[in-house]
Amino acid sequence: MTVWSPRRRVTPIVALMALASAVVSCDESSPPSERSVLAGRSFVATSAQGFDLPVGSALRLTFDGLRLQMSGGCNTGTADYDVVDGLLVMEPMVVTEMACEKSLMDLDASVMKLLAAGPRVKVRGD
Repeated sequence: MTVWSPRRRVTPIVALMALASAVVSCDESSPPSERSVLAGRSFVATSAQGFDLPVGSALRLTFDGLRLQMSGGCNTGTADYDVVDGLLVMEPMVVTEMACEKSLMDLDASVMKLLAAGPRVKVRGD
């Protein structure tokens, strides 16, 4: 389990657990979604299970409108996202292609794989 703490508040935690699911297209003409659970929030990883958080990394997920942004390893990625039946679903992520320390590039790859797998989203607190 990866634990994310919000950038602006201390109490809420988002736990993302990788689950296999089909990627569902997110488009503005879709019926209302559960996206509002994450919209306008930023989360910083405080721990991870299944991959390492390198010393000095500040892994951050930001949910802004229809867009998800991932940063903190080596590169920055962005994708349209939605929350459907409690699962995060997203379009393929567009990612910068910087060369960095291997541990940071591995972090990027691990997080993108986790997000693409359709993890369950659970927000605790505000």
